[in-house]
Amino acid sequence: MPTSDGARSTSYERLHHIMAAAEDRSGPCAAQVFGLLRGQGMEIRSVLDVGCGLGSWLAAARDALGAEVLGVDGPWTNLDLLRIDRARFQVADLEKPLALGRSFDLAISVEVGEHLPAEAAPVLVASLARHAPVVLFSAAIPGQGGISHVNEQWPAYWAERFAEHGFGCYDVLRPILWERSDVDWWYKQNLLLFVHEARAAEAGVRLHLGSPETPRRLVHPDVFAVRCPPRNIDIFYENGTAKGRYWECDRETGELRESGR
Repeated sequence: MPTSDGARSTSYERLHHIMAAAEDRSGPCAAQVFGLLRGQGMEIRSVLDVGCGLGSWLAAARDALGAEVLGVDGPWTNLDLLRIDRARFQVADLEKPLALGRSFDLAISVEVGEHLPAEAAPVLVASLARHAPVVLFSAAIPGQGGISHVNEQWPAYWAERFAEHGFGCYDVLRPILWERSDVDWWYKQNLLLFVHEARAAEAGVRLHLGSPETPRRLVHPDVFAVRCPPRNIDIFYENGTAKGRYWECDRETGELRESGR
């Protein structure tokens, strides 16, 4: 991520423009996830989304749950395209501590952490932990790729950041979502639930989750197919020197073709 404020804003503006189309898919995904949380016994009355984009997750919480919602993101957000009321949106620098002076049943930050520099990761986690006893979180893993990804990390990295605030990790969503065709692969691969049990109990938030655990390193087949084209490698010797060639699988026909030597 560029370090200057102007360059950083330009980068985020470009990201928001490109990702606007993906927002239409996020709403149905979010509705599925909220349904799963309710199935775990959670009553969601208020939701904060840090790095909300155009607010598709919040719109789903509003429509499916009747929840009070608030979204936070940078000044580059196109207010004309918001999926929530403008009064439910607040501008903030996610690299700086967020203090809204109130709490929510659930805080969300999905596919946001990878866009912030590593030094801002503890700040983001602290902002989420400050505002809710339950956090729905996902962030890109190493090699996932994307626009302006500057801090791709395995889930355990984020679990350690949350543990510093007393939150346990519950990997209860990925097994359920893994084979769902109506949920985007980055959510199926990365979505985790972090819970501060004592604060959740104090707030009357009840969940039936089992025990916290260290989240596993998982790569969803959908992204694996995109990032790692299937190939078979043949090693042979020519005049005593090891040579190699490989065949790639054509995605359209399924046929193997020789691609290198």
